[in-house]
Amino acid sequence: MRVVWGLATVLFVLALPVTLLTSNVRWLANDLSFYQRGYESQSSYQSTGLPKQVLDQATVELIAYFNSSDDPPKINVTAGGRTFSLFNERDSLHLRDVKDLFQLTYRVQEISLAYALLFSIAMVWRRNGRPLARLAWTWVMGGVFTVCLLAVIGLAMLLDFDRIFLQFHLVSFSNDFWMLDPADSYLIRMVPEGFFMELAFWVAGLSLVQGAVLAFLAWGIIRLQQKKLLARNDGAPLAVS
Repeated sequence: MRVVWGLATVLFVLALPVTLLTSNVRWLANDLSFYQRGYESQSSYQSTGLPKQVLDQATVELIAYFNSSDDPPKINVTAGGRTFSLFNERDSLHLRDVKDLFQLTYRVQEISLAYALLFSIAMVWRRNGRPLARLAWTWVMGGVFTVCLLAVIGLAMLLDFDRIFLQFHLVSFSNDFWMLDPADSYLIRMVPEGFFMELAFWVAGLSLVQGAVLAFLAWGIIRLQQKKLLARNDGAPLAVS
């Protein structure tokens, strides 16, 4: 049984950064205000030549597409006195792949989050030892691992984001539909590489901070438990089991 709990704990520590990363991807990918800030910083409103309200409404429809079973995306815009499809055939094919990738990310997020919650509940329900202290130590380990992992990832992105971005596409997609020409693709003008750089750093940064906060709170629980034990035993120190 001790081996089983040990393996379950290791899996939890590994699952925590996955849970945080995928949760933040899901949040930002469905947050219109994040797209709007990205459009502003990357001058997407100017490069597409579309009015702000038109591009924003198209983005709302794009977010809905990522969460639907529709294929291909049917997004029409009206600008300059004419109505036309925002995305060409190659854009649409790539967006289908992007939607599949988002859906996979959401499933991973749901599974990892469910495991983290079930593991935590199981730890608290354990009868032997002090389950709350043991659970807190596990969260400390998971939080510290998350911080260290994302610090390394963040440093790698700072040093060579272009290479990481390229490798991500080569691994994630089995075709070259992601290689778009700004001359005839609204999609690449909407979300150029700089947009995804901002997304990557936001996701990594939020996850790192969240991991640090979880570790700090868990450590606070451990210290509180230790103080209660010392008071209960007239100051005799006890090791946390």
